[in-house]
Order: sequence, then structure tokens, then C-alpha cells
Amino acid sequence: MSAKRKGHDLDMPPPTRARVEGGGVAAEGEAGLEGPMMVKKLLAGLKHKITVNIEKRDLHADEALRFVDSEVDLDEELQEFRVLATMPGDFDTAVRLGTSATLMQLLIHDNLDIVGSVVKVLQELTDPALVEEEPDCIVLARDLVKQGVIPNILRVLQRLEDTAAISPDDSDDQEDSGLACLGIIENLIDVLPEEAFADDLHDATTRTAVAYIFRTLLNQKQRYNAMKGYCAEIVSTILQQYSKVAAGMTLFKVDREGLLKGDASDLVDGVRALVQCLAVYRKAREECTDDEIEYIENIFDCLCACLMHPAGQKAFDAAHGIALLLMLAVPKKKKKKQQSGNDKAADKAELQRKQLQRTLKHGCLKTLSHALQHNPLSCFTLLENDGLGVLCGYLMMTIKKKQGEQTSLEGYAVSVLHELLRYLDGNNLGRVVVKFSELDYQKSDRIVELLMGHRARLRKLEAEAAKRRATWNDAYQLTEQEEQQEKLAAEVTVTQLYTIIARLCAYSKRVHDHILAQLRLQKIDPDEILAALEELVDESDDDRTTSYLQNLLTQFKSRIGK
Repeated sequence: MSAKRKGHDLDMPPPTRARVEGGGVAAEGEAGLEGPMMVKKLLAGLKHKITVNIEKRDLHADEALRFVDSEVDLDEELQEFRVLATMPGDFDTAVRLGTSATLMQLLIHDNLDIVGSVVKVLQELTDPALVEEEPDCIVLARDLVKQGVIPNILRVLQRLEDTAAISPDDSDDQEDSGLACLGIIENLIDVLPEEAFADDLHDATTRTAVAYIFRTLLNQKQRYNAMKGYCAEIVSTILQQYSKVAAGMTLFKVDREGLLKGDASDLVDGVRALVQCLAVYRKAREECTDDEIEYIENIFDCLCACLMHPAGQKAFDAAHGIALLLMLAVPKKKKKKQQSGNDKAADKAELQRKQLQRTLKHGCLKTLSHALQHNPLSCFTLLENDGLGVLCGYLMMTIKKKQGEQTSLEGYAVSVLHELLRYLDGNNLGRVVVKFSELDYQKSDRIVELLMGHRARLRKLEAEAAKRRATWNDAYQLTEQEEQQEKLAAEVTVTQLYTIIARLCAYSKRVHDHILAQLRLQKIDPDEILAALEELVDESDDDRTTSYLQNLLTQFKSRIGK
């Protein structure tokens, strides 16, 4: 039975609080209480309400009306208890007094309204912002993990899932509680990544969490909802944070429709499940909210994390992932519709459509660059699925007033081309190279243009970094990591362009003559490319890669007469 009664709302905000000495707070009229004493009073009040509720439930187990008031009182006490989240300096006292065990006891309460209030309290108590404000307050999060908060939260999610199937009318309240549960998991991954989950799918807690998330993602009742969005965000964090979990996605099995039960033939691995999440956008290319855009981006990030591992690449190819990406990467033609007379609505729908197309385009190229990395099979698959035309289209494309987007798209397209030229051979390699002599060598000119642009950008980034280091300040410290990542990406793109030019020149005399002429016009010495190749050979620690680069270096030297 619900713990709501007339005049009382379980989602009511906590009462107004006043700051007290020692960093704590107190309710109005209790401002004289210091932090530790306030914590003791809050916990004593909560335990008393729990005891009363248990006694009344035991006495009147079959008469819900006779214990409902005690549940409302317990819920009101939980609203009062939320003030503890404003006292991070006193979390050590809360741990010493057994707060974690008390809250774990409430997570298995029969009344889901009470459970919902508890998870909201826990979400506030584990907020990463509190740890930033008071690093020592992490003791409470650590104690909650030791007390089994994550397994208990996963059981709550299962209860909410089961209840939603029986009582769909309460779906809004259940979704709020479910989102709060996911918020706790996200908070703990943020503040205690090594303790929240084990980097192993054989671990029961990790496996249960991932299974729940994938069941939610694959639920076909809705293309997108808030729970799917939050699950995608969390699994993206998990797969990027825990590399062994990402590597094990091919061994992980879930029902293709997100159901708990199913025949063996209905089970799919984690990589295929992620592909299935994207497949719905083959047709759905019209309206899309900002939240759904973020969901799609997180699914792409999940795939990229899985594709960092050879087993993930193999599973992706088996799931026809390359073909799907090529399909999604090509903008779908807009259907002509009659004017509805509502220009604002039409403009908004068009803006959402373009935003979705940009997201799919960016995500597909990024994922392709991961799928083809050191993967000859996927390179051949792309070629056989007419992916060369799609790639060339993006290589030749420019985006006005979108410098960051343009740079990243060019980087991904260059990476894909680099892998094709590296792993294709014979006639297949010839099919790629011939593109660079077509239409009066337009694509060869574009490669030189890309080299000029990214080379200049790299030099600019290096100069800016040197200037900031000379005038070190806190603002620079905050942006240093992002700056290093941007510089590294620029270095990789420039190096790949050097290798692409060398490969094209080594394969085709006509392309070599044209590119070399363009390099001279731009005052780029071929020795610069030679030096880059020699550095790659020296840095290579893989025999196959070293052999390939040495042969390429020898062929390029021969072409330029060295």
C-alpha cells in the first residue's frame, strides 16, 4: 500500500535548514546543535520511526490501514534525514553511528514508496560534488559499498521492473525511483571506481548490473526513454572505465528483446545488442530530442570501447555492424510534406532532424575508425559494402563555421583511409588508390590540403601550449589535459597523412608525380615525410608493423630518388 495520505506528498522537499558551527546544519529551532550531535539526533529519529513501523506491521500484518500512518511518519523522517547531505564534514560520525546499515535495512522495505525515498537520500549522500567540497567525506560512500549498497540497489531496480509490469499506472513514480538508483551507481563509479565494481564480468555484482542495463536498452516498447538514456550513459562509463568488462562483451549474453527469459537462440552478445540499439535509426531520422541525441552518442561510445579489443571487432563484423554504420552515415533524404501552417514547429523539427544527422554522421565515422583499427577483415567488409564512396564523400566534405566538428570528422576519415591502405592489397588496394587519380586528381589534392591544414593546426597547438606553460596559472592547469588530448589527436592525424601519401606514391607513379608537384607548390619537403616514416619505424614494437613501415620507407625513398 502507498505510504501517501491526504495532505502529504512523499516528494516534498526537505525542511529549510540553517548552518551551524562545525560545517553542519540544523532544522529551524535547532540551530544550537553542533554537527555530530545533529547527526546523532537525525539517526536516532530515523531508527525510532523504523522500530515503530516494524512493530505496527507485525501487529497488524493483514490490516494495512492500521500501519499506514507509521509508514507516512517514516517517510517524513526520511525527508528530514536528507539534511545529512548538507553536512559532509560529519560523514565520519554518520559512519561510526551505523548510518549505512540503517539505510540498507530500509532498501528491502515492503513499501516501494519508502524504498524510493531511501534511494533519493542515498543519491544525495553519494553526490561527487560533496567529495570535491570535503574529500574526507568519501568515508560514507566507501562504507555504503562495503555494506553492499550496489547489490541492494540492483535488487531495487529488479523490484521496480517487476512492479511496472504488474502496475503500469505507477510507472512515473517507478521511473523516478529507477533514475535515482542509477544515479547512485553513477555516483559510486565516479568517486570509488576501483571499489564500486570489479573489472570482471564473472563478478556477480558487475554481471548483474550490466545485465540489467542491457535489458533496459533492448526493451522495444519505446525507442527512447529516460531510463534508456541513463543506462546508456552508465554503461558507456563502465565500458570505458573497466577494460576487461569491455573485452568480455562478446561473452556476455542477453535476450534480444530485453526479456528476462528466452531460448538460447534469442540470446545475443553485448556487441550485437549495441548494434541492435542503433539499428532502429535506419528509419527513424526525423524528430529527436537533445536527451535522445546524448543517448545515441553514448551507444556509439560503448561500441568504440568494445572495438578496442579484437574479439569486439570480430563480433561487430559478425553483427553486420560495418554495413549498418555505412547506412546510417549517409544522410537520409527528407520527405516532402505539405505546409502545415505552423512554421515554428516545422523549423524545430528540421533543426532536430539536422542534429540527428550530424550525430549519426560523427558517431558512424568515429566507430568505423575503431572498427578498422588493425583489422583486415573489416577493411575488406567496408570495401565490399560500397563504403569507399561514403568515405570519399566525407574526405571531400567541408563544414562551414563548424571548426571542431570539421576537424574531428576529417580525423576519423583519415584514420579509416589509413587502415584501408595499410591492410588491403592487390586489386582491393588498387580500387582505393585509383580514386586518387580520378577527376583530375581531386582527392590527391584534398589529401595535400588536409596535410597542410592539420600540420598548421598542430604547430599552432604546440605554440599555444608553450606560451601557456611560460605563464602558468590555475586556469591553464584545468585545461592542460584537454589540450594534450587535442594535440595528440592532431599528431596522429598528421602522421597518418604522411603514411597515406607515402603509400599512394609507392603504389602509383601517376599519383606520386601529382602529389609531389602539389607538395612542392606548398613548400613541403618530401624529406619531412621520410623523417616521419623513419621515426615510426624506430618507435614500432610490432614485427609486422615494423616490416610494413620499412618496406614503405624503402619504396618511398625509391620514388623520390633517395
